[in-house]
Amino acid sequence: MRHTLVILFVTSLTAVAVMGCQNSSSRRGGGDNNGLLNNGQTNNGQTTNNGQTNNGDSCAGVACDAGEACEPETGQCAGIDLCGGVTCEPTEACDPASGQCVAVCEVDCQPGASRCSAGGEVETCAVGPDGCAGWGVTARCGGRQVCVAEAGGAVCACAGACEPGSTRCEGASLQTCVADADGCAGFEVSRACDALAPARACGRADGVDLCQTPRVAIAGPGTHRRLQGYLDGTARLWARPGESCQADDGAVDHLYEAWRVFNDTDAPQSITVTATWSADGYLHAFRDPFVPSDLAGCLVGNDDLVPNETGTSQLSGLALAPGEGVVLVASTYAPGVVIETYTLDVSTEGEVTSVGCDGADATVVGTVTFDDRPISANGLGRVVAAPLPKGTAVLLADGQELGSVQLDGQGGFCFSADVLGQQVSVRVEARQDLGGEVSVTDFDRAVYAVESAPFTASSARVPIHIDQASNAGGFAILNTMGAGRDFARGAFGLASDWPEQSNHWERGNMTPGGTSYFAGSDGIWILGGPQDTDEYDVAVLMHELGHYIEAVFRSTDGGQGNPHAGENTDPRLAWSEGWATHFSTVARGSGDYFDSVGNGIGISVDVGALPASGEYAGRPQQGLDQDLSEWLIAASLWRLYSSGDAELQASRLMGVIRDWFEPQVTDRGAPGADFVDFLDGYLCLYDDADHDLIQSHIVTERAFPYDFGGECPALKPGRPRLKVPLDVSKLPDPAGKLVVDARGRLLRLVTLP
Repeated sequence: MRHTLVILFVTSLTAVAVMGCQNSSSRRGGGDNNGLLNNGQTNNGQTTNNGQTNNGDSCAGVACDAGEACEPETGQCAGIDLCGGVTCEPTEACDPASGQCVAVCEVDCQPGASRCSAGGEVETCAVGPDGCAGWGVTARCGGRQVCVAEAGGAVCACAGACEPGSTRCEGASLQTCVADADGCAGFEVSRACDALAPARACGRADGVDLCQTPRVAIAGPGTHRRLQGYLDGTARLWARPGESCQADDGAVDHLYEAWRVFNDTDAPQSITVTATWSADGYLHAFRDPFVPSDLAGCLVGNDDLVPNETGTSQLSGLALAPGEGVVLVASTYAPGVVIETYTLDVSTEGEVTSVGCDGADATVVGTVTFDDRPISANGLGRVVAAPLPKGTAVLLADGQELGSVQLDGQGGFCFSADVLGQQVSVRVEARQDLGGEVSVTDFDRAVYAVESAPFTASSARVPIHIDQASNAGGFAILNTMGAGRDFARGAFGLASDWPEQSNHWERGNMTPGGTSYFAGSDGIWILGGPQDTDEYDVAVLMHELGHYIEAVFRSTDGGQGNPHAGENTDPRLAWSEGWATHFSTVARGSGDYFDSVGNGIGISVDVGALPASGEYAGRPQQGLDQDLSEWLIAASLWRLYSSGDAELQASRLMGVIRDWFEPQVTDRGAPGADFVDFLDGYLCLYDDADHDLIQSHIVTERAFPYDFGGECPALKPGRPRLKVPLDVSKLPDPAGKLVVDARGRLLRLVTLP
């Protein structure tokens, strides 16, 4: 019996031990009785520890809170583990008290601390909604700022530094140091020096980096050069003198640019320089070399061509011996003023002689001026009285014509007829022999003319002024056409006459088809109003002269649709329009193309700065006969022109028109003359000239897929020029009466008071 009792005792103890393990496992979520031992239930005749007896258990009399149970081993209350069977995400853990999965905080930063991220942003440590601290972007450093780690934390700070207003050269570009919205200074491109006309190089002079003005050579009589400039914060400063070269206040506070102009011909020349300013400017001429601080070399100055009209200055009669130079200085009228753009038109007026007589025998001399309106990116400027370079002066006495002379390029005329003391008059006509007759007429083809009131012939100079009411616009057209033909005849190297060129315009009246050229004898029709006028739009008039030249050399034909349809223009029409615009820019020596509407501007384009995208680019995936924009062609040809010596490049670009299309012509791309044929001719005629530039600018940058595949054939028949029918509607008559001169020509004559 004793043995049996011992065995029962051990067994009883084992049962107690097992119950303890089961209770412990249940608290950890691993047992089978789910904590029922603590809910007042019985276990082998014993009770739980919820305040009832437990036969000597250490939890006897221990009261625990809800969610707790007494540990039999310790007799202490402990929380019940509710995580049994709960599975959490890798970034989470189960909370034993709630049995819920909660985020595990990776505490790697101190709230409030900051640092620079790998992407250069400022990150700050902060406590999130989950109660965990972590890094977040609080500042993105923009512009010229970078993230910098300092002792107090990370901050956005300016990267590098330069002195605002300072300049430097980067290739052909001038860069200026400017501060951005964050106050950080850095260099930005302020000028593309090689995009100016003429093209400039970026270099250092007098300790300043700037777009350097090149040496300019004038050509023979009747030619001109246009020089583009600007006077902004990158220009140099000097103490500007007055009109008579007298010292001003001595303060070195006026912006200036200096141009060296030389007579490279073998004959004496006289030049007139007309400056057109976007703000109030001042023009001076100095002997070469130019020393800004030495006024002894100053020849003459001019503030305003017309008193109190600040848009134009002019110096005339600057005589240059062969090989001699003069320095033209463009500057601001007042200190602190910026002139965004200006132009200097340098006209070569020929040898220093009188026209019509030798001066000593002169009996009638005079000067003709007209109402001009210079155009800029802002539209037409105010009316200025300007010398009339082109035109024909006719001397009359008792109604008889005694002789005629062409104006001398400065508006001058001179007669040596035996008329001293007699009553005479002078008639000025809008016509001139410019390698072929050029005239400006009304819609009835009557040439515009004005006649002075009778006067007594003497050696005194007779002034004649043509105002707008007296059809000054017609004479402005003659000036523009004359200047364009002078350039073209030199660039084409032609000695023979061209066909007659008639230009039709009426003040205040529309034309049948806007301003346009009609092939054949109809000539060029020019808008005179009432809302849109083109008589002073030099770029537009030169464009139409380009069409006239295309017809002379039969270098364009064919095409369908709208010639101004952007990138969807028939390639033959795009070629015709693009080349005409190119002629306009080269003849004027400027990439600017301005077309006024009223007193404002309708078109303002710089063909040298057009983007290489949108309608200004080709479609490389399409063929050579693809539609394209006239502006792509104009921009590409301007790039060829401005890439080297202006005179050489102009002769090449005109030479293709002269020598390739009639009779020698390729016909690739679209049927008929187009841009592809021109490029073939350019490379054939000039021994692969500018091959790399055509590849980089036209093929790569402007994405036109020219393939350099043209052969150089012998002869190919030309094609007939395009003729456009004309339907003229009758409009109110312009000023003046119709008269017939001694040679039977019809004139639209205004008699001056």
